[in-house]
Amino acid sequence: MKSIVLILLCAALYIHSQPREAQARELGPETLEFQTSKGRVIFHHREHQQRNPDCLTCHHQGEGTRCRGCHDQGAVVNGRIAPVFSKAAHKRCGGCHDAYMARSKPAGPGTNHCTGCHQKPESP
Repeated sequence: MKSIVLILLCAALYIHSQPREAQARELGPETLEFQTSKGRVIFHHREHQQRNPDCLTCHHQGEGTRCRGCHDQGAVVNGRIAPVFSKAAHKRCGGCHDAYMARSKPAGPGTNHCTGCHQKPESP
């Protein structure tokens, strides 16, 4: 019994000793696609994980949570209703992208150009 507990403890310590970046690269899909009223948004999840391996920056309700699991559902978090997804995404995503654009040009899309993220379907 003691040896099993010791093995489990060693395994847990090993997992937690791994660099956060290595753990982040193993989680989640390469890309996510969001359908919005302004056009499709392709979110490059793995690319963002490489830039910021702390999952809680975006998954602020815990790793593995989905944006629309709270946003757009009227979930109450810390005594307040979670903002709708579009507002939350523009605030959280736009804040980083605007700061990134201010530091280095050219950069990724910012909130001042909708088509940087929102892609309208091509006409037939």
